[in-house]
Amino acid sequence: MPASPALAARFASRDGGFRAAFPAAPRFDDERKTTLLGSLRSRGWEVAEGSLWLRLERHDLPALAPLLLGERGLLERAKRGLVEDAAARNVREEPLEFHGHPGLRLRYEPGAHPGEQEEAHLLLLGRRLYVVFARCADASEHAAAQRFLDSIELDEP
Repeated sequence: MPASPALAARFASRDGGFRAAFPAAPRFDDERKTTLLGSLRSRGWEVAEGSLWLRLERHDLPALAPLLLGERGLLERAKRGLVEDAAARNVREEPLEFHGHPGLRLRYEPGAHPGEQEEAHLLLLGRRLYVVFARCADASEHAAAQRFLDSIELDEP
């Protein structure tokens, strides 16, 4: 059985407003698009090692989105999109809270990775939607995935 990847020193992103322990320097991506409600900026930090996949996304929502959809509506919409994009099966959901901010914890089997388990945390901090992913195939990687999820610190808006 391969050794589980160790988590590196804490990675901090001032621009992303978070700190997390990734096993290596994460790959960064940045996307901007225009929606009916205004501009949406999405940034992601990702590490993949073997079947271990760790990703943190920050979505800066248009100012009108929380006003029109509300916190629960935004989380439900994000959940539906994630489940659809991942072709998720056997989805289990539970509420999650971060310092009084609402969120959801999803656990599922991603359609593109049968037999693997993925966990996603959706956290809404004002107009910031954070989505934190951890996926692994076996027990040796499960501990590293959980350590990553537990290491996440988000800055208050």
